[in-house]
Amino acid sequence: MKSNTQKLLVSMYPPSSHATLTLTQAQVGVFLPELTVAGLRSALYRLIDKGLVKNLSLEGGQQYYLTSRGSELVSRLFPALDFDPDQWQGKWLQVVFLAGPSHDRDFRLLRSMLNQKGAHAIARGVYLLPELSSDDFIKWCKNGYQDSIQIQRISSWEMGGETEWIIRSFELESITTAYSGVSKEIERLLGTLKRGVRLTQREKMQIPLVFDRFWEVLGVDCGITPQFINDCPHPRATLGGLQHLVQRGFSQVE
Repeated sequence: MKSNTQKLLVSMYPPSSHATLTLTQAQVGVFLPELTVAGLRSALYRLIDKGLVKNLSLEGGQQYYLTSRGSELVSRLFPALDFDPDQWQGKWLQVVFLAGPSHDRDFRLLRSMLNQKGAHAIARGVYLLPELSSDDFIKWCKNGYQDSIQIQRISSWEMGGETEWIIRSFELESITTAYSGVSKEIERLLGTLKRGVRLTQREKMQIPLVFDRFWEVLGVDCGITPQFINDCPHPRATLGGLQHLVQRGFSQVE
């Protein structure tokens, strides 16, 4: 799935499992300013055709929102957005390379997939990642890497300084710093709106840049940062603040 498509889906991901978020086309476009109006409309309708997005006609224009299928896809692609410590329970997957298949002799494609999931190389050809939304990943591996890799489930950590090692190896402090910076910028811009002052054009142009910063850290977040660092802003709450900012700053229905 292309990056712009993923960004569109993430931009409409609801702030909680019990909420529905609707955005106008113009508001969705704030997250992807590089798309033309026609290009954005085309991308949205492709997602509608796939059953990932729905639209509804309200007075003044169209509103778009994720279907349950769309939300489930985002949760699988970016488990950090739906992280629940009670569901994770400290379980891990260990992926061990054996011999590359004909379509991926050097495991470049598999390494790319593991990097997208925030996996950490603990040794040459051995990767560790939290067992979050892993069913699709395991199915994908079985389809393309049968007899080429091993996947082992690890349910307990017996010794070896688990917390310190995980924070260091998965760069959780850097991830926390990045999320915190994004959250502070969102709060600053929302503070302007709460004072009854409209955002300047320059401030509006900052919003997609803030989203890009969020997108970059989300792409390397293995999904367990709030479990190990208490003051880490939850990615879903951070995204929700950004969506609220867009709704307030671009409230005109188009």
